[in-house]
Amino acid sequence: MVTMGFPRDLIKCIQIKLANSKLVVSDKEIETFQGTPQGSVLSPTLYSLFVNDLLSDLEASKAIALAFADDLIVIAQNRREAEKATETVLNWTLRNNLKINFEKCGFMQIRKTKHKEKGAAEPLWGIKEVRSYKYLGTCIDNTFSFKEEILSKR
Repeated sequence: MVTMGFPRDLIKCIQIKLANSKLVVSDKEIETFQGTPQGSVLSPTLYSLFVNDLLSDLEASKAIALAFADDLIVIAQNRREAEKATETVLNWTLRNNLKINFEKCGFMQIRKTKHKEKGAAEPLWGIKEVRSYKYLGTCIDNTFSFKEEILSKR
């Protein structure tokens, strides 16, 4: 935040707020030493500031990145761009000592129409291919038909 030009007094206030964070689990208070409190109004803003350089790196790799709260979706035109964008994300997480939960990750090839496939595509950096994905509460499928989303609302 300092390098982004934020006032030092504001940074200090945020540090004090986060330093006194506690979780309540089964009526027991537990101090937290990393991250931001779940549900805090500060969390989405701090996340956006934290990943700002990642979003810039992805933009340079020709990928489109959508980030909200702690979710990130990367859109690429082809597999080569997707591989480059994925490598960008993986390198950024390593530089920032973060771990990716690959169980929550997936990649999807969006097509205009359904066609028979010979099998799943080769994993992208170990990330499995999915036919649909729920992002911010909306189910997106690989034909952009939103069929699963519509059926789930009936």
